[in-house]
Amino acid sequence: ELDVLAEDFRSGAFVLDERFEDCHSAIEARLTERLGDAGRKIHTGRSRNDQILVATRLWLKDKLLRVAELSREIAKVALDRAEAEKDLPVPGYTHIQRAVVSSAGMWWAGWAEAFIDNAIRAHDTFNLVDANPLGTAAGYGVNLPLDRAHTTEALGFARMQISPIYAQLSRGKFELAALEALGGATLDLRRIAWDLSLFTSGEFGFVALPAQYTTGSSIMPNKRNPDVIELMRATHASVAAARTEIEQLLSLP
Repeated sequence: ELDVLAEDFRSGAFVLDERFEDCHSAIEARLTERLGDAGRKIHTGRSRNDQILVATRLWLKDKLLRVAELSREIAKVALDRAEAEKDLPVPGYTHIQRAVVSSAGMWWAGWAEAFIDNAIRAHDTFNLVDANPLGTAAGYGVNLPLDRAHTTEALGFARMQISPIYAQLSRGKFELAALEALGGATLDLRRIAWDLSLFTSGEFGFVALPAQYTTGSSIMPNKRNPDVIELMRATHASVAAARTEIEQLLSLP
């Protein structure tokens, strides 16, 4: 019945509107309408607190796997380019000053290793988040003999969170860990973008972007602005801002 409800939501047949306080009451009302008393039991032994925790954990698990997957893909591309350009000499810079003779392959290999680490970090964070809080209610558990081992297995969690108090204390903490894992990857993207911003400039001239990845200037048509690179560089700021927002929320009583 939940699968039918999900499909109805995707198709627009089931709409969340002002009749419902939130998605949880909407689901309960729909199941009660379709199943009667059995539908009313959907909320037994549950609080919106642990329901939201479960939904957030499942979402975070999915996204962390995606971060790991994309990090591996970036590492693979970087390794391939490192091999292809291992004998292409370029200056090695410190303090934005030419310091030694290096290679484009060495530059690529550094980013390959960085994103291998990013994939590992995303998987490690996945393992932290992979804990089932369902049944901990609003932080003090419930006086019902819930089969938490069953829900842990059914929901695909590796383990259950034992302490109901810690289940609530982990709100925000696990989200921060996920943002830190994502932030490691976006920080590396920002640093790659910064290098490429320099390398595409006339002063360096190491890299030329295809025209479809650049834009011109309304008043200086000779320019080719590296918009894609600049957008890459900006992504980390959004992640850092989200981390700050959660940290400040966690300081509230």
